[in-house]
Amino acid sequence: MNSAEVAKAIELLEKSEHPALVLPPNPSLDVLASAEVLLNVLEQLDKKAGLLSPAPSPDFPEEKYLRKIFSALPPPREFIISIDSDNTSVGQLRYEKTESGLEVILSPKSTPIKENYLSFREGKVLCDCLVALGIDDLINSAENYGVTPDFFTETPIVNIDFSGKNKNYGEINLLDSNRLSISEVVYDFISSWRPEILDRDSATLLLAGILDQGDTFHSPAVSADILLSSSELLRLEASYVDALRLAQKSKPLSLLQFYSRAIIRTKNGSDGFVWSFLTEEDFEKTGRGEDDLEKTFSNLSRTFPSRKILVLLWQNREEKTVRAWVSAGPELLAAIAEKEEGTIQGSYLKIAARFYSFREAEEKLGTLFREIV
Repeated sequence: MNSAEVAKAIELLEKSEHPALVLPPNPSLDVLASAEVLLNVLEQLDKKAGLLSPAPSPDFPEEKYLRKIFSALPPPREFIISIDSDNTSVGQLRYEKTESGLEVILSPKSTPIKENYLSFREGKVLCDCLVALGIDDLINSAENYGVTPDFFTETPIVNIDFSGKNKNYGEINLLDSNRLSISEVVYDFISSWRPEILDRDSATLLLAGILDQGDTFHSPAVSADILLSSSELLRLEASYVDALRLAQKSKPLSLLQFYSRAIIRTKNGSDGFVWSFLTEEDFEKTGRGEDDLEKTFSNLSRTFPSRKILVLLWQNREEKTVRAWVSAGPELLAAIAEKEEGTIQGSYLKIAARFYSFREAEEKLGTLFREIV
C-alpha cells in the first residue's frame, strides 16, 4: 500500500466532519468487519459518520461485534423549503429557537403566504468524504446508492480494496493486491493512523474478516504476510474463538449448498483419483459464481485428504466449456504442470485447456495422470 496515499487518506479523514462508508451489495463478513472497525474509529474521533449504501441485512442477529454497522444511518441531507414566487413573495426570513425546537418564520411582502404555496424536498447529501470498501467500480453504479453520478465526482473518495479488478476510481486509492482481505488493508491503514483505537473487539473483527477470506487459513493464497497480520491481531488480544465462530457463521446457505453439490457429484476411483463435478445448473440453482470455486476446491481437499489427485471439473457458463482444477502433492503437481499447460496457485493447478464435455475432460486428464503416476 502506497505510503503517500495513506498520508493523504489520513489528512482527508482528519479534516472530514461528515464521512460516509459505502459497501457493495450483499457484503461479506470481511467487508462488514472492516466497516464496523472504521465506524468505531470515526466515532472515537467525534466524526458524524454515516452509511451511504442501504443497511445490510443482519445475517448476524444480536451479534455483539457488529452493532454499529447494522444500526448505522445514512448521511444527512439538506432540507429545502420552496415557495411559489408567482403567487407570493417573501420580505424577510428569520428563525427563533423555542423550548421544543426551531421555528422558521417567513414574512410576506404583501400577499399572504398560504400553505399550498410551499413545497418541501431533500437537498444534497452532507458528505465531505466517502470511504468505499471492496467495490471494483463505484462510479458506474451510482443508481445502486440513491445518488446521481455527480455525487461521486464531487465527493473525495477513499477507495479501499485488495482486488486486482479495482478500477482505481478514488481520489485516494488504498489498494494492496498482495492481501487476501479488506480487513488486512484496513488493519494496515489504521495501524498507520490511529493504532491506539484498535481495541480487542476491533482486532477480533479484523481477524474474523481474514479468516473469512482465507477460508480459515486453508486457502492456497494464504501468505506469510497474512499470517503475520493475524499474529499481530492476536497480540492485540483478538479472540480467535470468536473470530473463527464469526467466519464459520458467515457462510451463506447458498454457498453451503454449492459445496454440497460438488461433494455429491464426486467419485473416488480405485486408482486414487478423485473427480468432482459442478454443472451449469449448480451455478444457476445456488446463485453462486466462479469467485466461489477456490473455497469450494479447498473444502473438497479437506473432505478427501487421502487421494493421489483431486480434480474439480466445472462448466463455464459463458464459454459453454468445461474447465479443470487439479490438486496433488508438490512433485506430482509439478509433473502434471510439465505435461499440461496451466497456472499453479498454491497446492493446485488451474489447467488452461478447455474441454467440450465432462467425459472428454475426464478421459484426457485421466490418461495423462495414469502415465505420470
